[in-house]
Amino acid sequence: MTEYQQVIQSIMFGNFNAEQIACISQALRHASAQLGRQTKRELRIGSVVNFTDNRKGRTFKGTVVAIKRKNVVVLTKRQDNPWLGLDTRYNVPAQLIEV
Repeated sequence: MTEYQQVIQSIMFGNFNAEQIACISQALRHASAQLGRQTKRELRIGSVVNFTDNRKGRTFKGTVVAIKRKNVVVLTKRQDNPWLGLDTRYNVPAQLIEV
């Protein structure tokens, strides 16, 4: 079992009180924000990035159009027929982007 899986197991099946769970939640939010900041430092307008839509499970490839405080605007080409010219803009949280 990897370290990642061990952490998940201990959180899911550990005997934590409400205060300890709140501390774990705060640590996860902090780590997610740090990841987003790190990703934004690596991005430039025009960078090619990948991201996964959590609802549909699809992975998209696109170009960075704008970098906001928490989100990044990514322009993607249409997946089924890229020559149709129907581009889509996605407002993606920075921590979900892979450069």
